[in-house]
Amino acid sequence: ITPAIYDESGIIPGKSRPYFPRNKRRMQAAAVTKSAKAGRRYDKIEQPNLPGKMVTAMYEIKVQQSEIQCQHCGIPLPAVAVNQSGVIPDSILDAIIAHHRGDYPAQQVAAAGWLLHQECPYNHAAPLSSPETDRAALTALYHATDGPRWTRNDQWLTNAPLSEWRGVTTDANGRVIELDLRENRLTGEMPPELGNLAALSRLYLSENRLHGEIPRELGNLSNLQWLALSANILNCEIPRELGNLASLQWLILSANRLHGEIPRWLGSLPNLEWLDLSVNELTGEIPPELANLPNLQWLDLSWNRLTGNIPPELHNLDGLTELNLGGNQLTGQPPHHIQ
Repeated sequence: ITPAIYDESGIIPGKSRPYFPRNKRRMQAAAVTKSAKAGRRYDKIEQPNLPGKMVTAMYEIKVQQSEIQCQHCGIPLPAVAVNQSGVIPDSILDAIIAHHRGDYPAQQVAAAGWLLHQECPYNHAAPLSSPETDRAALTALYHATDGPRWTRNDQWLTNAPLSEWRGVTTDANGRVIELDLRENRLTGEMPPELGNLAALSRLYLSENRLHGEIPRELGNLSNLQWLALSANILNCEIPRELGNLASLQWLILSANRLHGEIPRWLGSLPNLEWLDLSVNELTGEIPPELANLPNLQWLDLSWNRLTGNIPPELHNLDGLTELNLGGNQLTGQPPHHIQ
């Protein structure tokens, strides 16, 4: 909250009647007594872990015509989020305060605030898998990748079913099974909460402005079959946790800035059919373990910095129909049965 919200005397200007929720176990930032008089003075509580006189927007509520509203945005707060005594659940307070200490990503705090309006008290501990878990993960993605500036963000952060959110497909139980936000101007880093989309089978985030690392938490998605993150600015090694994706069929990571060696564990993905790591900065040799992929049909490792011999084991991939190794410093002969 900027200093413009309240002056140095600690008084918040305005016509609304301020009310600050008092929680005996969570007097972490500031407290104020309920009053019908506008501009009631705040009782400041100094905390060593928080900046002095900080008032967090998600704490603030006001009473107007017997309706509890969020002071920050004016949206009514449901009874499940704020009880009759006006106390916001500890899980919300924990998230905010941990963020001020630098322990909690900003997008998760923003997600917590939005879920507060959606009758879902947010718990930042490991959540149970449910449609509300999916809603929280998508909300974190929206805030982490500049959702307001997406090309299309129809229905996102509304009360509409998740199936009506742009690019989201759900099953009969309301669980997210597909997320397709290709060419949608997502900007920022992918949040780790994507790993909570337990039913997700297809994830398409290609041709955006995503940078940073591929979240290791994606390795939790045991149902994931298609993963497409091409044409972004991802700058990392391929995380080892992706080796847990036993159901994975398509892995498309081309046109990024991936570095390091091609992982040998890629050869342990039994259902992999399509592997595209082209146009990156990968180094080292082609691992012969790729010959252990019985279902592999397409392999594109072109335009990297690969060296060494083409593994002769690739000759054993009878199902391989497309192979592209150009733009590297390789020696040897490719399998004769492949164009």
